[in-house]
Amino acid sequence: MNVRKNKIILENKELIDNFSIVDDKRQVPLYIEKLILHILLKNVFGKTLFSNNINDYLKEIPSYYLMKVANLIDREMYVSNQKTDYTDKYYLYLLYYLPCNIYKIWKPFLDLLLRYEMKVKLKVLDIGTGPGSVPIGIIEFFKILSRSFSKYRYFIEFQLVDSQEEFLNIAKFILTEIQKDLPQNLKITFNTNKINIGEDDTIFDLGVFDIITMSNFLNTNEIGDLYDPLKFLSKIKDNLSEDGSIIIIEPGEKNSCIQLKNLRNEVINNKILNIFSPCVPLWEDKETYLCNCFTTAKFTWNKPKIIKYLHEFGLRRNKYKEHVAFNYVIFRKDNRKKYRADKNKLNYTFLRELWETDEERVNIRGIIRFVSLNNNKYTFSICDGTISDYNKYNVWIDFSSSDVLEKHKPLITRMNMGEKIVIKKAKMIRKSNKSIRLIIDEKSKIDGCY
Repeated sequence: MNVRKNKIILENKELIDNFSIVDDKRQVPLYIEKLILHILLKNVFGKTLFSNNINDYLKEIPSYYLMKVANLIDREMYVSNQKTDYTDKYYLYLLYYLPCNIYKIWKPFLDLLLRYEMKVKLKVLDIGTGPGSVPIGIIEFFKILSRSFSKYRYFIEFQLVDSQEEFLNIAKFILTEIQKDLPQNLKITFNTNKINIGEDDTIFDLGVFDIITMSNFLNTNEIGDLYDPLKFLSKIKDNLSEDGSIIIIEPGEKNSCIQLKNLRNEVINNKILNIFSPCVPLWEDKETYLCNCFTTAKFTWNKPKIIKYLHEFGLRRNKYKEHVAFNYVIFRKDNRKKYRADKNKLNYTFLRELWETDEERVNIRGIIRFVSLNNNKYTFSICDGTISDYNKYNVWIDFSSSDVLEKHKPLITRMNMGEKIVIKKAKMIRKSNKSIRLIIDEKSKIDGCY
């Protein structure tokens, strides 16, 4: 690792060794789970417990409360178009959603790290911080850097914004506890700001930031009709440094993805900001975005003990999933992109041309849209920006056998939405009016560009 002009320069091997995306399952730190349970027991039940065993904390929560939480999450949280009243839901959110949300920030941070756009000294504005999932995720990310590359010093300054005083109090408590046990070469500071966006413009007076993060920025359960997202982005971009990034993270559901892509289209088409990742065209820069197809990023994890415990008391949400799905976009104003357009088309076929070719084997490049793993069978779809409507037309890639899959496993286990992939001698096996199916077999070669 090197640092140039405050920016982190990692070799590809260093990136993979320290931040493998899928092959190492994410594990919410036990101390975070204990802090969550400590806050719940103290503030809801008036109990204070000191134990090294997390099961002792879990057993102190009454069964009726756990069943109530499970029921509210499954039946009432975010199931209508009404703005959520958090009056009796702060600790429900803390129990379930904070552990689920911590690692979502890692994927956009990896995108920036890959292209040397992550800084050792960082100013972060987190809008809609809730109980602090994004700052916790950022701190855990920088803990890896600070321990793996210990000769450097890292500093993060957070400004946390939320309309809910109780959430800010929870975030303040957690971050204060985290500050007590950081690596010596990592320092964090933070301030909390109670601001009702749409009613109070003081957010625009907080200064200039390297990273501006927004979670559930488009969720009607969070914002109601308080503000217009496009107008808000048009103003908040003035709080962004010239080489900074705005990161928006939304849930992995289809409607949330389409909302986010429609906003992305408006932002780009109105020339408010440029897109850095994940959806960048490979062959030429685009000034107009029209696509709003469904894609999803994900990380696999070992489920936290808290969530496993809630499943024992009736929680059905994500009971059988070993991954967390989400969507994100990174905006900038310096025209930097994760992948540059490749003007050299020689020996490659545009994806839109696949419907016209009679070639048995083709060389293609694409950005991964979606990865599916079922019964140890991988399949994924790709996009190169040449197909106008991926809601109708799709290119899917399969592996011909388990042996071929095993051969490429070091690569494919790290595949995720937004990563660039090159496939040579892919075999065309099925073509319809709307779908192309290609096979990677013994003659094929694949390479990931991340």
